[in-house]
Amino acid sequence: MKKTFKYILIFLATAIIITGVPVMAASSESDISNRLNNAIVLYIGNSKAYVNNVETKIDSENANIKPIIQNNRTLLPVRFVSESMGADVGWDNSTLTAVISLGERVVLLKPGSKKMMVNGMEEVLDVPAQIIDSRMYIPLRALVEALGKKVFYDRQLIIISGKEEIFNTVTEKHLIDSVIARYTGTNTVEKPVNIVLEEYDGGFFTIKKPKGWNIYTAGEGSTFAFLITDPSEPLRQIFYFTSVGPVYMSSEQKKLDYMYMQMGGYPISWYDMPVVDPLTPENFFMNFNTTPLVCITMLKS
Repeated sequence: MKKTFKYILIFLATAIIITGVPVMAASSESDISNRLNNAIVLYIGNSKAYVNNVETKIDSENANIKPIIQNNRTLLPVRFVSESMGADVGWDNSTLTAVISLGERVVLLKPGSKKMMVNGMEEVLDVPAQIIDSRMYIPLRALVEALGKKVFYDRQLIIISGKEEIFNTVTEKHLIDSVIARYTGTNTVEKPVNIVLEEYDGGFFTIKKPKGWNIYTAGEGSTFAFLITDPSEPLRQIFYFTSVGPVYMSSEQKKLDYMYMQMGGYPISWYDMPVVDPLTPENFFMNFNTTPLVCITMLKS
């Protein structure tokens, strides 16, 4: 009896699932918009912001008002961020104090002071509240967390919402790239991938593979493996082995993942995978026996 295979298409930069019909990129504007409902999006050094998916200016009168980095600290303009979260911002001229109220939370700030009062409790800022271009700035997390919200930060992108990990920086980098592109003008979202499948008869097995893609096989029985590649996009691949997961295409790539985890990033499940450089079918097959069981990327039926 011939075996047939169902599979997952692996873009070594982005993962897309084949369902037997034309596939749209996982990175979709509708998905991003849904996640950014009730969120504030900012970018370091940029005066543009998105509040509840609506583009706006941080300060319509002063384009110099923007998130900044000063002495390795990210500072935000207090009034815009607070009011975008629904807070009331006032100024007590007698004590030279900014008063921010949101629900039952009351935050007091004084320019030049590292003290911040939150509901009567004193908290210490990393750097003092300060006036820049006639606007008060304080450290990012201090302001946001004082008002009961969470911060997502990745590559100068700031998202303030009720959820800290609004995106997964490992598996959803393409979605984050799309949001960053609103500021940088470089859209890295994958374009739709239209795939027409054709049946391939390998003698003792059959598989529906993308039309025009090359297929390579090795081994038999429990060591059987195949690799299918798109000749026009070499990094677009399908592969099968009993227990193979993603692999690294360079030592540098693996080093970057190690540095990411050392800096407090999420554990990367495929970090123990081998480096296959250059990534050719022959080298890929040679690494099968040393590849640990991390995830099943092919499903057999």
